[in-house]
Amino acid sequence: MPNVRAPGQKPILIPLTNGFLDAIDLAYRNAGFDDRAKFIREAVREKLVSLGIDVPVEITLAPGRRRPANKCEAPDRVKKKYPRHNPNTAGLNEGERGEA
Repeated sequence: MPNVRAPGQKPILIPLTNGFLDAIDLAYRNAGFDDRAKFIREAVREKLVSLGIDVPVEITLAPGRRRPANKCEAPDRVKKKYPRHNPNTAGLNEGERGEA
């Protein structure tokens, strides 16, 4: 669910130049990560560990975004099907060429 955060999850805003962001995008793809956020979380963890700060991998994982199974909601990303459009052959106060 885009823009929906689980309890305990806090987004942060970090201004980056386009060039730095391009380098991050290239790096996470080349490293086999699924998305930029996972790559950045792991990079921050690695930096903290290199500074002698113990950071368990479990706390770097993003909290789940799924709602409890007992909630009755339509699944995400399900396209709604609308009835097929059947144009009305009757005019709307218009002449043959669309003239009023």
